[in-house]
Amino acid sequence: MASQKHPLLAEFFEYISSGMVSMIGVAIFILADTFFIANGIGQEAVAALNVAIPIGNILHGTGWMIGVGGAALYSIVRGQGDLNRANGIFTFTVKLAAIVATIVCLLLLVFNEPILYFFGASGQTIGLAQEYFIIHAFYGPFFIIANTFVSFVRNDNNPRLATMALMSGAFSNIILDYIYIYWFNWGMAGASFATILSPAITLAVLTLHLNYTKRKLAFAPFRFHLDRLRRIFSIGFSSLLNELASGMIIVFFNQAMLVLVGDVGVSAYAVVANINLVALLIFQGMGQGVQPLISRYYGMTRGQTVKRLVKFSILAIALVGGVLMTINLSFTDQIVSLFNRNDNPEMAMLASQGIRFFSLSIILAGLNILAIYLLAAIERAFASMLISLLRSLILIPPIISFLASQYGVEGAWATMIVVELITLVFTISFTLYYWRKTLADQT
Repeated sequence: MASQKHPLLAEFFEYISSGMVSMIGVAIFILADTFFIANGIGQEAVAALNVAIPIGNILHGTGWMIGVGGAALYSIVRGQGDLNRANGIFTFTVKLAAIVATIVCLLLLVFNEPILYFFGASGQTIGLAQEYFIIHAFYGPFFIIANTFVSFVRNDNNPRLATMALMSGAFSNIILDYIYIYWFNWGMAGASFATILSPAITLAVLTLHLNYTKRKLAFAPFRFHLDRLRRIFSIGFSSLLNELASGMIIVFFNQAMLVLVGDVGVSAYAVVANINLVALLIFQGMGQGVQPLISRYYGMTRGQTVKRLVKFSILAIALVGGVLMTINLSFTDQIVSLFNRNDNPEMAMLASQGIRFFSLSIILAGLNILAIYLLAAIERAFASMLISLLRSLILIPPIISFLASQYGVEGAWATMIVVELITLVFTISFTLYYWRKTLADQT
């Protein structure tokens, strides 16, 4: 009955909840990696994991760039009524994903050591970090191709299957983590193997879409157009930058904590980063979830509907962000204890302090991440990319350097509050500008 009275709200809830649950699945397997490594291998391995983990941002980001960009363009063209051309875009995007995946992973393999030192490795952690990183890089194409297919299946009116596929991969990772680390004693290699098998299982589940009765997605002939390539990268590049932003945040904090307090600081930040990543991934899932609807109604020139979806999204971010912040602040010590097998008091103190600081930036981060996806969905790539760059490469280095030098560890922890606040000023300005300019003539 509620869905009949409010069909747009029901559609919004279906898509955004599917996207959110999908990313919760991704967050679960990242947390599982950290939990099993912390309790099955030790504190030094946690530091090594946090050094190597940005490879996941690179692989996922590349996949989302191609997938979100291609799928958004697919939805726009399909919304205009040209299904054959839309399917040509799908075919082109899949081939593009395979080529880019091969190039990216080869570069990661060849330059693994300098990359890891840049990520914050020390002489003590480089060996364990390489063990995890190299396996990830070798099997990395699975991540990129899986994320591409997830994006298209979601945009082909099947968000539930996209969610189920990602969740299946996530839960298989948890089971395999336990088996490889505790039963087989494979250490960091076991954790890495468990994680890279996850996208293979996701792809296997996605094949069920072939039997979906409402499926419109199909391979179709296409001719290469440079403009099509440009539009895919233009729309999707903000998704890559959003992932890289998360990765670069980890890198900059690893570097700062290594200087301030050494490897124990990197271990503490690993806990903080993982808890913060849960929130960021949920917001990313919400943005990816609403993106197909924004792209579709934008392609149909229904500006008022797009505006309503934006309002729904902002309210959802505020609600979810408030819940996450409350949980983090209420159960900080209990959360930290899950990742502190050796009961290291210095690590516990640093991690608890970091979680409390980061929690204060959660809602701000959610609004900025949402804007990245909304602006990309209406083909405002520059604004979308600038927001991603502001909350990573542009603002973090100078702010963390200044605050850490003046206020030590507490200054470093406060960095993201300042960064997200400054970024939000730009987010509001861009959103209001394009709200008036782009959607003014649509009804």
